[in-house]
Order: sequence, then C-alpha cells, then structure tokens
Amino acid sequence: MVRLGRAHGLVVIDVLQPLMGFLGTALQSSPSQRPGVFRHQSEDAFKVTEAIHFTLKHDDGLGMDTLDQADLIILGVSRTGKTPTSIYLSCRKLRVANVPIISGVPLPPEVLRSHAPKVGFRLGVERLSQLRARRAGRIRGRSIPRYSDRTSIQEELDYCETVYQSIPGLFTVDVTDRSIEETSDWITHNAVTKAST
Repeated sequence: MVRLGRAHGLVVIDVLQPLMGFLGTALQSSPSQRPGVFRHQSEDAFKVTEAIHFTLKHDDGLGMDTLDQADLIILGVSRTGKTPTSIYLSCRKLRVANVPIISGVPLPPEVLRSHAPKVGFRLGVERLSQLRARRAGRIRGRSIPRYSDRTSIQEELDYCETVYQSIPGLFTVDVTDRSIEETSDWITHNAVTKAST
C-alpha cells in the first residue's frame, strides 16, 4: 500500500506501524503479515456474539415469537440463576431462552412447541428464601409481597413442579449447591448432548 501510494504521488502514512512495533517488542514476537489469519477466530467470535445477542433478547420470557430458534430453553421460578446461566452458555455459542415459571400463569405454548432441549431449575426453599431476601433488600421503592416468605416460595415451587410434569422430555437439575459453571457443564453434558443424539 505504501509502495503503490508513492507510485501515484500520494502521501501515505502507516498509522499502525508504531503500534505494531511496540506490540512486537513488548510481546517479543513479530507479526506474521498474513491476511486472514484471524478469519477462523472471527467466525467463532461472530457465533458467540450472535448467541449472546439472542440470549439477551430471550431473557425472562421475552422473544416468544422466535423461541423456535433457541438451542436450549431454561425454566424456573424467580432467582434460580436462569439469566446468568443462560449468558454463560451463550458464551459457548448456544442460543438460550429462559422462561420464568410464575404461580397461576400458564406456560407459554411456544415452549411446548419448541424442539429445543428444555431444562427446569430446582432450588431448595431455604436457599431461595435467602437469595430473594438479599434481592428484596436491593430493590428500592418496590415492595414484592411474600417474595422471600418460605410458605409462599414452597407454593411457587409446588406449582413449578406441576408445570415441569406437563413438559415432555424435560431435564431437571437441582442448582441449590451448584455454581453457574457447574450447572452449565451439567446442562451441556446431559441435556444438550443427549438431545442432539
């Protein structure tokens, strides 16, 4: 580019050369100067970006009109870790939708119509009460009646189990003592792998 620019009488300034020189010295490595070296990596990055974008658009019951494009659907009551697990899995190139189970609210029919593997989260009453009490303390100006009340939580969990029983082929996982990473590994090895075979 520099050579061609000069041949045509143009002033050409290579603004990347000082940066590349600095990086080469700092990293003790010279650039390969081969175009397209990162093409494979950029395809992977595009797939991750696409999965994250999909997952964010399908968080907490959103995006029902395109739920059929999901690679995985996660279900559970509030504060069971559906969103962080979904985002973590999207970084593994999975398009994840998460759908809340709310007492008295029917399951969206799109969930049953979807061919994506479905995973229901279970969480112990005590742990869920603790998580919700912490969350309720951070919500300013809003009061959610009985949000962290153990009796109310047990009723929600009972309703959730009834919904789970209505979903054919549903995988369930107890996330009470699992980290997001452990839950994600369980989902990948159990629900996603088994559903694809």
